[in-house]
Amino acid sequence: MLKLNMGHFAAKTIFIASLNTLLIASGAQSQLLEVSQPVNSVSLGQTFSDKQIQELATNPSPINLTEKIDRIAQQITVRIDSQKNGNGSGVIIGKKGQTYYVVTAKHVVKNPDQYQIITPDGEKYPLKTEDILTSGGLDAAIIKFRSPKSYQLAIIATYDIDFETRQWVFLSGFPGSLNGTRKLTSGFRFSRDRGLLKTTDNFTLENSTTGYELIYTNLTQRGMSGGPLLDANGQVIGINAAVEQDTRGAEIGYAVGVPASNLITLAKTKGIPLEQLNITTIAPLQLTQAEVASLKTHPSFAVDKPPSNAKASDWLTYGNQLWRLEKFNEAISALQKAIKLKPKLSQAYYALGLVYYSEAQYQEALQQFDKVIKLEPYYYPAWREKSVILSQLEKYQDALIAIDKAIETAKEYSYDDFNLYLSRGNIYSNQKKWKLAIADYNKAIQINSNLASPYYNLGNVYFYQNQWELAIADFNKAIAKNPYLRAAYNNRGFVYVKQKKEELAIADFNKAIQISPTHVDGYNNRGVVYKNQKKWELAIADFNKTISLAPNYAYAYLNRGSVYSDQKKWELAIADLNKTIQIAPDYADAYNNRGNVYFKQKKWELAIADYNKAIQINPNFFQAYTSRGLVYDNQKKWELALADYNKAIQINPNYDLAYYNRGVVYSYQKKWKLALADYNKALQINPDYADAYNNRGLVYFYQNQWELALADYNKALQINPDYADAYNNRGNVYKDQNQWELALTDYNKAIEINPNLAQSYNNRGLVYLNQNQLQLALTDYNKALQINPNFAQAYYNRGLVYSSQNQWELAIADYTKAISTEPNFAQAYNNRGLVYLNQNQLQLALTDYNKAIQINANFAQPYLGRGWVWMQLGEKQKALNDLQTAAQLFYQQGNMPAYQQIMNTIAQIQQ
Repeated sequence: MLKLNMGHFAAKTIFIASLNTLLIASGAQSQLLEVSQPVNSVSLGQTFSDKQIQELATNPSPINLTEKIDRIAQQITVRIDSQKNGNGSGVIIGKKGQTYYVVTAKHVVKNPDQYQIITPDGEKYPLKTEDILTSGGLDAAIIKFRSPKSYQLAIIATYDIDFETRQWVFLSGFPGSLNGTRKLTSGFRFSRDRGLLKTTDNFTLENSTTGYELIYTNLTQRGMSGGPLLDANGQVIGINAAVEQDTRGAEIGYAVGVPASNLITLAKTKGIPLEQLNITTIAPLQLTQAEVASLKTHPSFAVDKPPSNAKASDWLTYGNQLWRLEKFNEAISALQKAIKLKPKLSQAYYALGLVYYSEAQYQEALQQFDKVIKLEPYYYPAWREKSVILSQLEKYQDALIAIDKAIETAKEYSYDDFNLYLSRGNIYSNQKKWKLAIADYNKAIQINSNLASPYYNLGNVYFYQNQWELAIADFNKAIAKNPYLRAAYNNRGFVYVKQKKEELAIADFNKAIQISPTHVDGYNNRGVVYKNQKKWELAIADFNKTISLAPNYAYAYLNRGSVYSDQKKWELAIADLNKTIQIAPDYADAYNNRGNVYFKQKKWELAIADYNKAIQINPNFFQAYTSRGLVYDNQKKWELALADYNKAIQINPNYDLAYYNRGVVYSYQKKWKLALADYNKALQINPDYADAYNNRGLVYFYQNQWELALADYNKALQINPDYADAYNNRGNVYKDQNQWELALTDYNKAIEINPNLAQSYNNRGLVYLNQNQLQLALTDYNKALQINPNFAQAYYNRGLVYSSQNQWELAIADYTKAISTEPNFAQAYNNRGLVYLNQNQLQLALTDYNKAIQINANFAQPYLGRGWVWMQLGEKQKALNDLQTAAQLFYQQGNMPAYQQIMNTIAQIQQ
């Protein structure tokens, strides 16, 4: 059975963390910050007009749709009588002058006999031998008759349908048992690929030259061969030809016919100008549930029950017909009747297994197929169906045994069944045994190269192996075989998404939707692309459409919630994620994404609870470990964060984000070698990871390796020219090198890209402060604080300006605000102490210097300041002790001028 993979494309959770650097003056060190932002993964004679066709399609009444089709069928269906062999049916398809063309099944007129065509008005026209046109083994013939009368011509439709689609169709013909009365039966047809996969003897059908490529459920009787099969628009999509039978002649399976495309080819090869035919590619609209219900209760959907004295074979045929009509309970009763009459009728058990399988009663179906195998160990179809069920139950080893047995028994019929290789390939694919799967799909292609299915499945295998070009090549082949295979467009769109070819992806999703306007995956997946393009309204519209078509489609709520999260519409995001969880309580991604929303709201405990739940559901959910690690990161719980990043890397050693975020933690801890190793690994996995270049640049920056830092910032900006943080950080390098104009240019660019980047205003203010442009510096610090009222460094730096202007009270206020925002801000205590010293408030100064030293015992400046306080207080020895400590620290830091100056001061004091 064709396995359709990759039906959904959910938005996955991606976490982007970036490091920004803030520079502060007066000897303070650069500040390392992490901004962690989770984001959520197409005439002659009388014909019907196009308008009439569209009216029929767009305004079908639940009560009279069948009658409307029947009226069309009555005007185009003819009876073909023979003198010796009963009758068949046909359909009028063209006219030239007074010559009409009728298409029928070849076997209807294959024997030497006297034939006549009876038209809808009851006129009889003799058929001459020379007016019978056939070609090779194709079970189709074009016959001609001449008449001055005007007869309706059929419209021939050449479109195909998608693999998943079951299209309602109507069969018109003259059963011999009804003595000239036409009959219409309704049912549904499968796509070519799916039909051949569902037939009992698909090998015989596919490898014959009969042209039997239409598979449908409509009930047929002798005499209806050659009759037209019509769609809900009243267009002819093919002619009826045969019904499946087993080797003993039992009717088990579906009806088969010759599609319109083969009929047009026959007409062309026989020299009939195609302009004499009415050909269209217009497909009917999908029927409503009410219309389908009306069809199922219409007499055309009924089947005559055998008499009470019927034989077992009659009940078998009846049961098969009921199965085709999806009247499963009645089918079971009929088949059990056949078995009661003939307990060793293996075909009845087989048919019963098909019924149970159709109702998803898999164990009951297996029991029936086992009974068949016990009666007839080489009854190949039973082995095949048994393997299908076992595979569906994920009992793969048992399924493989059954498939191998089916392949062996099929050899008794001297053929290979491509479907068995497809099925086995699907099992291997589920087991991720890619080489074995590829070999089986190629074997299926070797047997039958005209089907789309094996190419489609090959494309899926290559997709899972990240072999994008091979996947696209096979999806292209699948589409060439069946241009209406929406799944191939959908999955090719997946590949284009992976390749970041978003417009090609959208084109494929558009095509899938065009083929099937109710294709929920197509809308959902297109919405994901629009989300990635930040086209929020288009994304929301597609997710809304998905939900309107499938109210319990969890992916759509998940993805719409992701858009709302990106828009910071937290309540709407939470509501959608809650709905996702309500529909799918064990959907780990939903908890993970809801945790991301809580993360963005800084609701750490709620976020952790959701990440815990995601991990509980899926212990290998490496993204959730990384998400939880980010929470611990923000809580400064470094060891917990590292443990989660390590776990994510253990599960997925190629997860670049986990290395990156672990590198962030190591950066905070100033473990530069470990940080560099992780950033290097992230870049090895993802060479276009701009954030990793930015953060590696920060490590180099803190190690005073300016050229390496600049190279990394340049690379980050090459990848993302709108990366404001990278401009900011490069500006810091230039600032530390006293390249003021280059620094200003970069800060200006960062602000231009992100007018709310407080760090860049603060850092630009530092440049202005160093250039003694105090008013410009004040303006920038004010702007930084307007954006972020809790920006301690900006208060501190503004305090520097006020201090330089001798505006002591303003300076004290800013240093105090910096301290209240960041209580361990040693530099702020030091500088406030200096103001107090200048104001001769010695005890306040002493308190601040003590606090600065308590926070950072290796901070030279407060020792120097405290020494001066002691001098003012007459504590000479204490002053000398602090001055000597300050001198020693300056010496250790390589600040020789400060060291020498203090030593000179000490010498003067000691004189």
